[in-house]
Amino acid sequence: MRDDPFDFAGLLCARLCHDLLGPVGALGNGLELLALDQDPAMRRQTLELMTSSSAAVAAKLKFFRLAFGTGGDMAQRLSITGVQTVINDFYALRPNIRLGWVVNGVDLPHPMARILAVFAMLAGDALLRGGDLDIAVDHTGPTNEIVVRAAGERVIFDVEHRLALVSGSVSDLDDLVGARTVPAQLAARLAHRFGMTIQLSPPDPAMLLLGATAQS
Repeated sequence: MRDDPFDFAGLLCARLCHDLLGPVGALGNGLELLALDQDPAMRRQTLELMTSSSAAVAAKLKFFRLAFGTGGDMAQRLSITGVQTVINDFYALRPNIRLGWVVNGVDLPHPMARILAVFAMLAGDALLRGGDLDIAVDHTGPTNEIVVRAAGERVIFDVEHRLALVSGSVSDLDDLVGARTVPAQLAARLAHRFGMTIQLSPPDPAMLLLGATAQS
């Protein structure tokens, strides 16, 4: 993966801007319609659209703060309930994905919570036609463990994501490196920095498993 921190930060910002452009643009369009249209029914519909877009922006920003925000070490722990709320709100924007949880424990190390959010994003992106996104968290034993499972009619997880997660490097695929792959690169960086191990299932058109473990 690219080692220049400025380059990596630029890729991350590009990804965030791409994901926020839709709902922010809808807010701008709504303001224009309110200024031009005086029909009460149309104004009501426009306000509903703007309210929905505003909620989408807030949900995405909270999710991105969790997944991509800086700070935190293995000693700092985040409430699993809080992490669940952020991920649930993020996926409320995608009704074709059914989210399920199995949780044992009350908190997670901050870096692991970030990887969990990144895994949830990657797995959701792989569900091209929707499906089931199941998340398991367990830190009741000697290790902290997280697993994200995506299952659906069509599950596509690109090779550059696999390379970034497994080896932490996509240097041989510079033409494929970009804002789309930066979450996988970030997960690999976090795992390497904090001594976590990442597991990844073999290619399967119907299912994807992403996991990580760390000592408690």
